[in-house]
Amino acid sequence: MGFVTKINFLEEYTDNSFVIALGKVKIPSNVPRSKKMYFPSVSEKVLEVIQEIDPILLKEGVIIIIGKECYSSRKIIIDRIQRHLAFLYAKFIDHPTRSETIPDLLGVRKGKNNVMILREICKAANLPIYVRAPLCDKIEALRIGLPVIILGPGPSLKSILPHLIELKQRALIVCVTRVLPILREYGISPDFALLLDSSYRMAHFTPQAEKWENTYLISLSVANISQIVNNFRGVFLFDSFDLNYIPNTYRLRESWLSCVLAALGLAEALHAPDVYLAGMDSCWYDSELSLNDEFPANSGSNPVYAKNTAHDISLDDVPFYPPDEPIKVCAHISLPFHVPDVTGRIASTFFTYFAIAHEAEIFAREISKTVGTNFHLLNDQGILNSEVFNINGERHLINNYSLLDRNKVYQILDNALLTREKFDYDAFIANTKDLIRIVEAEACRIGYCLATEDDEGVKNSFLYDSLMNAVKNMKFPAVFSKLNTENYPELTSVSNNMPLRSAVESGHKWAKLLHKAVAQANLFKNLELGKPIQVFSLPDEVDLVRRAAETQYCRYFPNSIIKVVTCYVPSAIEGSNPNYPLSAYIDKTGSIGHTSSCLHVFLPGRLCHMVENSCALVSKKLYQEFSYVLDLLPADRWILLE
Repeated sequence: MGFVTKINFLEEYTDNSFVIALGKVKIPSNVPRSKKMYFPSVSEKVLEVIQEIDPILLKEGVIIIIGKECYSSRKIIIDRIQRHLAFLYAKFIDHPTRSETIPDLLGVRKGKNNVMILREICKAANLPIYVRAPLCDKIEALRIGLPVIILGPGPSLKSILPHLIELKQRALIVCVTRVLPILREYGISPDFALLLDSSYRMAHFTPQAEKWENTYLISLSVANISQIVNNFRGVFLFDSFDLNYIPNTYRLRESWLSCVLAALGLAEALHAPDVYLAGMDSCWYDSELSLNDEFPANSGSNPVYAKNTAHDISLDDVPFYPPDEPIKVCAHISLPFHVPDVTGRIASTFFTYFAIAHEAEIFAREISKTVGTNFHLLNDQGILNSEVFNINGERHLINNYSLLDRNKVYQILDNALLTREKFDYDAFIANTKDLIRIVEAEACRIGYCLATEDDEGVKNSFLYDSLMNAVKNMKFPAVFSKLNTENYPELTSVSNNMPLRSAVESGHKWAKLLHKAVAQANLFKNLELGKPIQVFSLPDEVDLVRRAAETQYCRYFPNSIIKVVTCYVPSAIEGSNPNYPLSAYIDKTGSIGHTSSCLHVFLPGRLCHMVENSCALVSKKLYQEFSYVLDLLPADRWILLE
């Protein structure tokens, strides 16, 4: 099973791959009729047939045989056929087979489907974002209609960075989050940063201490963003995290092959008349490999490749790809192959990159039809189709667009941020409470198994299965690493027990976040009903706490009333009088809103009474004083105010 390109003939047929032959080629006689398509001559009609092929035919592998004689006269058509087949195989077979986070539309994944616990943990932590953040259809409705620059992480990005400050004056900048660190080096703040990958490690491209005050985060709803979302000016979501709770069926045009493709979808939502790309190369230039090099993986050894030295060589020195040489496309996950770039030079790429470049072309053609967008490259690098992505984009941008008014754009986007999605709080709270009971029971069960050395009892848990699958798919490799117990025999038991303990802890963490999600849902439900927000704080932080509550909640619920309960703790008041009157609390009403003062000796009882009737916010300083009370209260009845 795989995707292999052969020239002129196929030596032998040993599996159930689907064979597509183009031109006068030799096909083994044992290839079943149902497993082959043979086109002795190639025309546009053949391309149309291939473009309509059902991907299910390719699920057991693809062998494409190209006749060199036919290729010489039908190069453009055969290249398009090959690219399209590679795209279908990558998107619908190869990627879904290797990752359970990708939709398996054809049923090619073997084994059971596990609960994706890391994704579920993200969803629980993201609940406040789901309630407040609009979907990207709110951007689309604005019809902004300005030119857009899209920045990907490819090698050509560096060549355009010195010019970006000037180009930014004429176009909005869209990037993927992994480009943010290098943009920071050049003092450039993009207007939009996209995060499509749900892998935990993606959050490291936006450290929690790093602020992007003029950048909007455009995120997949299940991405790990709860700790970084406040670093951005605002967040718009690709999609609804669950249509049962947010019944908005809109989804930004995107693809699981690459987040850079979603950047094209955002340009469509922005109604960009022209889009200019850099860093979407899908290839690299390597001075140490020639077209006829045999890669180590061909002989079955571990693939070791020449270092990517694109920044050290001149592209003028890169040789051109022989025009009559078919591309030897191979689906090996780590095996590169050579392709011609936009100007015909030899470039190296991987199978996934090759497929991404073709889907980018598909996206561009479709977007051109929907909103009339034209696409350009800011430099002459990469393997995107130059018939669709025009070269000399930098000159085109400067010659055709004047300076834009960014503040005006930010103003209308800020207003769009206040458009909340309809949310079914009652259904979410009821279903999440049911889920909490299941998760807590399972976490306790396998915790008991671990304590009694019943390792199999832990391994039979859906929590363990899910965590191990996430590690296997490199979605969360930092949970634990495989220790070399031959060199460190004393660590054998630690190495064996670490994943078991991680499974137990993941269950407890998930349950804790689900409790907090219910608390947030209760709070937002009360705000929807016009009920006040009750905030417990110390006397020296009343104004600070009120502002924080206004920023996080009143911005989205403008008619909300904040009721601050000031807790007088002698240790927190300078020059405190030990002879406070023994009254429970004092109500004060003024221009700043409702304030209640609660004596510290009555606070524990007040908190217990509070959680029976509502859901309140608690300041961090107050939590430090009364954690001995709060930690024993139901976790779904109070929220720590960040």
